[in-house]
Amino acid sequence: GLSSSLLCLLLSLMIFSSFPTLVCGRVTMHKNLCISLLSSNISWLLWYNLVLFDNSVWSSNVLWCRILHIITTYFTLSTYLWMLCEGAYLHLLLVAPFMDESCRVLCLTILGWTVPVFFIIPYMIYRQQNENFHCWMDMGDSNWFIAIPVIIVIILNIIFLSN
Repeated sequence: GLSSSLLCLLLSLMIFSSFPTLVCGRVTMHKNLCISLLSSNISWLLWYNLVLFDNSVWSSNVLWCRILHIITTYFTLSTYLWMLCEGAYLHLLLVAPFMDESCRVLCLTILGWTVPVFFIIPYMIYRQQNENFHCWMDMGDSNWFIAIPVIIVIILNIIFLSN
């Protein structure tokens, strides 16, 4: 599933980038969402192939597997944030149609790529201090650092959709 998704996302990005008539804010938002999904897929494929199925790696809790876990978690969270950015973009088109397009896209781009960092850093610190074993695979209380922002994003998107 991840491999076929990866191929389709690559195809989508090629199409978005190949046609000059597709250069607009909406497509820029789509590209960023595709890049986030693509990065998440790649990191999950690496996680499955390098860590999950190799007992010696996750039982030794080596640094590179924890870094890969953080990268995978960041891109997974950024995918949710990019879904929120897509919803916010459409919402702003309706409620503030005369807002400068480049400003809207720039603000949402910064938001989509930086907000996950504000949740990943405390997550990382908590994991390092309290749940530092098995390449951070085991679910513990640290999941709330990721689950709460995801729930908030989903609720906000429902609100955007219902308006």
